[in-house]
Amino acid sequence: QNFAGGTGLCGGSVINARTILTAAHCPIGSSSTQVILGAHQLTAVEPTQQRQTVQSAAYRIHERYISATLTNDVAILILPAAVTFNQWIQPTVLPTAFATETFVGELATISGWGRTSDSTQGTSPVLRSVQNNVISNAQCQATFGGIIISSTICISTVGGRSACNGL
Repeated sequence: QNFAGGTGLCGGSVINARTILTAAHCPIGSSSTQVILGAHQLTAVEPTQQRQTVQSAAYRIHERYISATLTNDVAILILPAAVTFNQWIQPTVLPTAFATETFVGELATISGWGRTSDSTQGTSPVLRSVQNNVISNAQCQATFGGIIISSTICISTVGGRSACNGL
């Protein structure tokens, strides 16, 4: 998503034909966003893409979002029209409501156009992905401290592989 006046580029997950899950810090301060579904190349208009503009009135920021710690850093964007699902655009699979699973040890797929290493500021021109294991919140707290809460899901970044670096 490209946010007008907010963060320049953020990823998101399709929840259903009209709902996108993203990070709350992305739409804060923006008047609108362009949602681009089915993209592979960051700067190209591809035939696989579907694009929609979402106005700020259709943002739903988590009511307990705390910007200083990124606690509850989730938001929903309500699309003005339903997307068409195809081989490039599919809804994500979410756990059931009130699930108590921790997912520790499970493989999680992360994707994005982030930096390709810690030594560069450049980002990937194409969508990249990696699978990392979910780690316990205790392991995560050892690195990030008290900002990790019970609803946080952390992944291993062994070998520098993450959503921002080393994909």
